[in-house]
Amino acid sequence: MDKTTKVWNLENAKEKSISISQLDKAIEVMHISTDTQIIMAQTRTQLCLFDMKTGLIRGQLTASPHGSIYQCKIRERIK
Repeated sequence: MDKTTKVWNLENAKEKSISISQLDKAIEVMHISTDTQIIMAQTRTQLCLFDMKTGLIRGQLTASPHGSIYQCKIRERIK
């Protein structure tokens, strides 16, 4: 496992690879928001928000040593 996520722009077929080596375990859930250009990756113990353009972490939540993240949902912004 190389701990990368590949994001393709299907309109022009350019490939962009975003490194997610900061995550400690395998990704269980991933949400991609094309509206905000954010990728949310969830492992058993971490929740990370990545900027889709730069690949940099914009936010991170880590469970306590004896805890875990069970389920996470994203709600769309109300306009």
